[in-house]
Amino acid sequence: LFHPIVSITMWGRENAYDCIINCAGVVEGGPLLTISGEQMQTQFQVNVFGPLQLVRCALPFMEHGSRIINIGSISARITLPFMGPYSASKAALARLSSALRSELYPLGIYVSLIEAGNFRTPIWQKSINRFANILERCDARLKNIYSAPMDRAIAVAKQMENSSADPAVIVCAIVSILECRNPASLYRIGVDAWAWSILDRILPLRAIEWIGRAVVKMNKFER
Repeated sequence: LFHPIVSITMWGRENAYDCIINCAGVVEGGPLLTISGEQMQTQFQVNVFGPLQLVRCALPFMEHGSRIINIGSISARITLPFMGPYSASKAALARLSSALRSELYPLGIYVSLIEAGNFRTPIWQKSINRFANILERCDARLKNIYSAPMDRAIAVAKQMENSSADPAVIVCAIVSILECRNPASLYRIGVDAWAWSILDRILPLRAIEWIGRAVVKMNKFER
C-alpha cells in the first residue's frame, strides 16, 4: 500500500488487517544549522507522522491479535555528527511505539519496534545524494569548519553502504514477530546495532560523542 507521505506493507483478511509494517524512511543529513525547516518537516513527516497517521487510519480494521511493526534504528540511541534530524525522528518513532504499545494493549493489538543497524537498502545512496551542495547554505566560517568532515562523512557513508548487511535478516525478524503468540516489544537486529547499544550503556555520553566526532575527524578546535 502506498500513501502520499509514506509506504507501508499491510495484509490480512477481507475488511481486516492482521499486520501493518511501517518500513519507509528518509535521511535528511548534514549540519543542523544547514537543515531547512522544510527538510526537517520532511524528515518527521516520513519517519514519524506518516506511520502514526496510517496506524490511525487502519485501526478500525484491526482486531485482537493484529500486529504493528515499526522499523526503527539504532540511531535513535546514538547520534552521529550530521545525522541529527534522522536520529531525532527515529527516537520519536521509538517513543511513539512505546506509547502505542500501552494504549493498544486493551485491544489485544501488539506493537513491536525493530531497532535496526546498517542494512543494504537504497537509503544510503539517497542520503549521499542529499548531502550534495548542502554546504552552500553555510556562511564562510561554518563552511570552513564542516567542509572536510562532511567529505569524510560521505566517504564513511559509502563504506557503510558497501559493507551493509543483507536485509533478509530483517525479513526473518518480521516473520518471527508474526509467528510469535506474544511478540517482544523490541527486536535489536544487526551486529552494529548491538555494539552501539552496549557502548551506549557502558560509556558516558561525552565519550560516545567523542567517538562520533572521531569518525569524521572533528575533534580539534577551530581557531
